[in-house]
Formats: sequence, C-alpha cells, structure tokens
Amino acid sequence: MADVSLAVDVAVPARVAYDQWSRFEEFPEFMPTVLSFEHPDETHLSWTLLDSTGREQRMHAEITEQVPGERISWRSTDGGFAGIVTFRPTGARSCRVTLQHSTLPEGDRGQFGDEPGLEKELTRVNLESFKKHMESTWPPPE
Repeated sequence: MADVSLAVDVAVPARVAYDQWSRFEEFPEFMPTVLSFEHPDETHLSWTLLDSTGREQRMHAEITEQVPGERISWRSTDGGFAGIVTFRPTGARSCRVTLQHSTLPEGDRGQFGDEPGLEKELTRVNLESFKKHMESTWPPPE
C-alpha cells in the first residue's frame, strides 16, 4: 500500500481552511495538479489530475465522512484509493491541515503508487499552494 501523509500550517482559522477545501470545484484555481473538478451531488466527486508521471488521470470518489470544520474523508468508487484531510486549530487564527491518502491493496496503483516519492512531492506542492492561496485571500477585503 502506498501512503502519503503531509501537513502544512496555515495562518487562517481552521473553519476558514475547511470551508475553502470543501469548495472542491475551486481546486483547479490553486492546486497545480488538479486540472478539472466536478461535484455531481453531495457525496460524489470526479476530477482530472496530473499523476506522478505527468499523465492525466480521471478519478471518481465518494465522501465517506464530512465533519464541518474538522475533516473530510473519501474513497474511490472503484476501491483503488482513500484519503482524509483534517483541519486542527493551532491558534485563534491558524491551523494545521493534514492530508493523507493511500492506494488500497485492491486498487490500480495509477495516481498513488508507481513513484511514491513523486506522489509525496505532488501532495506537498498542492498543500503549499493551498496555504499560499488561503493566506493571500484571508481575511477578505472589507
């Protein structure tokens, strides 16, 4: 099983970070490996990503748990991967965002496995992009 777990400290309240993350359709605006995103209903997600080899991959998942302000968990609809993102306050105006994802034993390695070091780097780039986006847009102008 290929596992990636990384965290980034963001200078915004946890609820603000969670609220932005849960607007999945905005990922392509600030995450360089997310090319497109669709949210067909409340629990299903589909996106096109650049994988660790630079190829486009289409992925489909369902949200398995969503606790507002705290965490979102998902699992691919074909059983290939799973993940969770958590938002933990580190102060009144700061939080730690931790992103974990795994290729499940029955899954196609695709996005999450042939190059675990590259996958970790892509995750780091996306988290750093999220941090930069959040800190440059919060607080919103009055």
